[in-house]
Amino acid sequence: GLMPLGLDALAEMRLAWSITQVPGRLVESWRIVVDGDEILTVAEPIDELGDRAFRVASPGAILHNLIEEAATCPSFSFRSGTRLVDVVRGLDGRVTGATVTTGRERCELSADLVLGCDGRSSAVRAKARLELKPGKQQYDIVWFKMPPPPQMVDRCDFWIMVRAGAHPLVA
Repeated sequence: GLMPLGLDALAEMRLAWSITQVPGRLVESWRIVVDGDEILTVAEPIDELGDRAFRVASPGAILHNLIEEAATCPSFSFRSGTRLVDVVRGLDGRVTGATVTTGRERCELSADLVLGCDGRSSAVRAKARLELKPGKQQYDIVWFKMPPPPQMVDRCDFWIMVRAGAHPLVA
């Protein structure tokens, strides 16, 4: 899901086009359900927000577009299927890159910044010996796709469902 501030950030990076060219839908409303009862429905201000309206889109397609754009920079490279082996440290102990494998090929990549986007059990964080300090509220995310019920085939609503003593569901 991409909200107005996220869309603004992409626009500032001149990447707004990456969203308009992927499968996605505008979110029409927010629906809040508590203990099985819908207690609030708020229409999303699509007309007012225009190109900045909240939308859901294919993350894989967005990533593909961003990789294509980054590939126009001479210093960019993308290695699909590459896995982290370890971080590389300089003589001062600072992380200066990563050792990776792609298939059977192993190599060392130098970098000014090593960024891990691999979740709570991050291999990058563990290899860099960075401590995770969890907050009071933690959420596990299960990502899946399923067909909508017939009455929702032509709609896109953002649902927040909560039940006393249970974890919330966002759909």
